[in-house]
Amino acid sequence: MPMANDHFVAQTYLKHWNDPKTEMLYGYSKAVDKEFPCRTKDVCREWNWDVNPRFKDNPGLLADFRKMFEPHWKPTVGAIRSGPLSSHEKFALAGYWAQLTTCTPAWHRNAIELYEKQLVDFIPLVAKHVADKFPEHREYIAKAVAEGRIKPNVDGDYVKGILTAHLTEATIVLYEQDWIVIKNQTEVPFITSDNPSCVFPHRPMGAPLIRFLPLAPDLAILAVIDRRKLRNESTPPDLSKPTPGIIRRAFATRKRVAKFNRIIAMNADELILCSKKDHHVRRWVHNHRKFSVAVDHVKIPSPDGGHISGSTLVVRQKT
Repeated sequence: MPMANDHFVAQTYLKHWNDPKTEMLYGYSKAVDKEFPCRTKDVCREWNWDVNPRFKDNPGLLADFRKMFEPHWKPTVGAIRSGPLSSHEKFALAGYWAQLTTCTPAWHRNAIELYEKQLVDFIPLVAKHVADKFPEHREYIAKAVAEGRIKPNVDGDYVKGILTAHLTEATIVLYEQDWIVIKNQTEVPFITSDNPSCVFPHRPMGAPLIRFLPLAPDLAILAVIDRRKLRNESTPPDLSKPTPGIIRRAFATRKRVAKFNRIIAMNADELILCSKKDHHVRRWVHNHRKFSVAVDHVKIPSPDGGHISGSTLVVRQKT
């Protein structure tokens, strides 16, 4: 299969930030604290991102999922501007929101780390099993475990396959939630990034997860993930029925827009994007260039003397 430079954030999405005069974006790099003009076709892409050899029958399964939702993005954003969303429109928006939430390089790395952390707890159990089977190597195995020389090596394609397989479930979760459509009529536009589906910083363990997604410089949506609305099955919803959840509308103040933009800058992986050069954006990038989305891992003591492992999604400064 030939190599393809796939966009993990679609040009269809990014074009809402094009400067109407130049048809270009303005990018800010967190890694090197630089700024530059760019085109949608040149950013947010990875070689063969949509291809996964783990899916032997259909290596392009992720691309097929994206094709179901990306073509509907522009008309759906137009619909959300003009009035109530139909079930089909909300589902279309939820589908691409799900992809932006779980299938970006930033979240892929976090998912690999999550699997590695989980596997660390199993290493002593696996080592004991091997030592029981090969007692002549027991001393060597015990020493290797004690010195930390046995480490998990997670297959990135396997993790991406798990994320892809859960896209339908993630779509349904977002579709079922209450949404707040946020209109921005201030002089400060919303920005976006290479990891645009944002979570909020300072989230305590067990607190509801809030998802925020900028749709355009003047439009965004927010959902508080209500666990009571999670379904046990991942079968597609009946789109002939009324739209689930309540869709409310709100207007953002200049102060609130600035807060959202800081959160977008924190969630960004490597690149923050807007319509034109802006000193506010440069300051946000500079102040938050060391922040990123991460997974916090905790161990809670259990009554039997062991522990229960848990994880939560956070935004924090890199150490």
